[in-house]
Amino acid sequence: MKKSMKMQQLRHSLLGMTAGLLLGASCCRALEFQYKFIIPSMQDRPTAGKIFSLVDSVKGVLDVDIDFSRQALIFSFDDDYTDEEKIRGLLEKNNYKVRKIMLLEEPREGIMN
Repeated sequence: MKKSMKMQQLRHSLLGMTAGLLLGASCCRALEFQYKFIIPSMQDRPTAGKIFSLVDSVKGVLDVDIDFSRQALIFSFDDDYTDEEKIRGLLEKNNYKVRKIMLLEEPREGIMN
């Protein structure tokens, strides 16, 4: 009887811990933003590649798309780690002037692991 009671208590403890972990994960949501920057100096593939690498290396950047024929950089990011001003600052620090900034998509919630 004692052994059965201990097993039951252990089972309840494990279930409680699992539920706590699951509930904790679902409440930790970050917002994802998508922006488009127009960068006039991005006129060829090598420059586009450098800009892609710069932005892609930022912690929290989730996706990067480049259209150098339109001089456009489109990226999405997790606002827990970065924002559009940090990315703009990084580009301008590397001599890439950002002419226009557009929010393309309203923020949406995402579960971060």
